[in-house]
Amino acid sequence: MNGEKLKGSWVLVRTRNRQWLLIKHRDYYTTEEEVTEIAPASILTRRTLAEIAEDEGGNIQKAATGDPKKMPRRTGVKRRKKGSKKKIWHSKGS
Repeated sequence: MNGEKLKGSWVLVRTRNRQWLLIKHRDYYTTEEEVTEIAPASILTRRTLAEIAEDEGGNIQKAATGDPKKMPRRTGVKRRKKGSKKKIWHSKGS
């Protein structure tokens, strides 16, 4: 994986009860820092989980439990209008 927030070697494991686990290998990019604390906003939309839930009609209080406690709410964020078409991003194949 070579993303903006997450990089390095990972393994995808399927459990017996048909769930998937994404496990990070210990490599050059391994850190003790929590990515949700140091970079909590979405790379594509620059919104927090609570802001995404608010815009998309989700449970804002539940989504906010995944956001950092000390992160101030951003103002002046340009948001997509309700009912407008979502942009779809595709990764470019190698």
